[in-house]
Amino acid sequence: MKSFTFLTLFSMFSTGFNNVSLIGTPERTALNVISAFKHDSVDEYSKMVPSLSEFHQIMDANDKLYGGFLTEAKREFAIRYERELIPSVRQAFTSVFAEGGKRGIDWQKVEFVRVETIELQGHENHAQLDIVFREKGKEYTLRIENAFVWRGEWRVTQFVELI
Repeated sequence: MKSFTFLTLFSMFSTGFNNVSLIGTPERTALNVISAFKHDSVDEYSKMVPSLSEFHQIMDANDKLYGGFLTEAKREFAIRYERELIPSVRQAFTSVFAEGGKRGIDWQKVEFVRVETIELQGHENHAQLDIVFREKGKEYTLRIENAFVWRGEWRVTQFVELI
């Protein structure tokens, strides 16, 4: 059986679920991300990443890709989700938070300025989110790569960095 990567599943989010009108906006997601950093809450940030159940729904919707191995693929993915994806999300958040501290950012005092979305060529509903915020009069950017819309909500990934 072919092993599917997290990126493959992220790209599958753009197929099969496009019928829903956008409920969430990039701005709403950006405010939630800023809130997570203000509260130093990796849990708040992690809640914006798709759950294992949501990934399994994607796999179910694309079951033909797995042939007769859907159950096995879901079991294997569940292990990778817990061992790799969730720890990488938590580590990315912690690293960005610490980097901000090294740069003198008082996360509790940051103010949201704007969010910019840059669509990824060839990947409908996928984008880079640049969340611009201000602290002590200086602007910074949190960049989230491979953010995507699923069921009308913008979702974040472990690919976050402080610019």
